[in-house]
Amino acid sequence: MPPKSRPASPKAETTTVDVDTGGWSRDHAMAVVTKDSLNLAMLPMLYKNDPDICRVAVRKFGYALKHASPGMQSDKEVVALACRNWARAIQFASDALKDDRIFIINIVKQNPPSSADALQYASDNVKNDKAAVIAAVEAHGRAMK
Repeated sequence: MPPKSRPASPKAETTTVDVDTGGWSRDHAMAVVTKDSLNLAMLPMLYKNDPDICRVAVRKFGYALKHASPGMQSDKEVVALACRNWARAIQFASDALKDDRIFIINIVKQNPPSSADALQYASDNVKNDKAAVIAAVEAHGRAMK
């Protein structure tokens, strides 16, 4: 008598996430950004949204914030790091950060020689805020222009 066949066990369902790395490994992405911050522009969005990669890029050259993902342009730590290097990087920050009075005042205070530049790109609400203007003037008188 032939052995009874067992019913096929249901296959475990596997879920795969299709992430577009553009053929880049994270290590390679980090290496090219370490070599030149502006290489952030050519990376896939996955890496433009990586906080570590963005921190490396903006720490060396604040302008690299332009090429970061909107999420990283909203990240206070990443934006502050970019502004430490180049105060005008605030222009690439999210509108929410440009409208954050306390955040802008901190940027102005951390980078006195360029405080006017930071205030220039803040929202109108912050530009019209007495405390923000005073902080900028105390940091650098050119902010009154």
